[in-house]
Amino acid sequence: MLKKPGKPRPLAPERDAEERRGDVSRAVSPLLKTSLLFVAFMAAMNGMLWFLEFQGIEPLTRQTTRTVSWLLNAAGCANEVAQGNHIFLGTAHWIITPECSAVTAGVLFLSFVLAYPASRKAKAVAVAAGVPLILIVNVVRLVLLGLITRWNAQYARMSHDYLWHVLFAAFVVTLWLVWIELVVKREGDRPLPR
Repeated sequence: MLKKPGKPRPLAPERDAEERRGDVSRAVSPLLKTSLLFVAFMAAMNGMLWFLEFQGIEPLTRQTTRTVSWLLNAAGCANEVAQGNHIFLGTAHWIITPECSAVTAGVLFLSFVLAYPASRKAKAVAVAAGVPLILIVNVVRLVLLGLITRWNAQYARMSHDYLWHVLFAAFVVTLWLVWIELVVKREGDRPLPR
């Protein structure tokens, strides 16, 4: 029996390369979609905060200030609160801004969660567990900064401006990855509804 002429079948290494290229193109599409969604959510939420000038965040900022002040006093660091969001700690004067209340870290985490392909239930778990955890870690961050300011003031600026920004961003990314491992992947290998 004669075979019809057609495209010759590639040799094994060439066929493997074609299959790998096919896998890569399929893998890039969901990654690109997730990345674009992440950027869109970040832009939308940060834009909303910017246009509203953080006005709705004031109660959270004041509560963060009161909580940090109380915990510092409990740790033996005498301080005073003035005007709702100012902490006077010895000779140091802090102004707890909306950024200090973990709003921007929350926006980062929510953007990660909303952009990632997972079920609504998994996303609800992330929001219900992740946002309070971010707020708690932020208060711990501010209390530790207060202790550094009180006992090793020369390290306060470096700790605030560099160390804690990097550590807090790393914490948020780690929290997102833990959510993927413990919640999203446990829902099974089936495609998840959006």
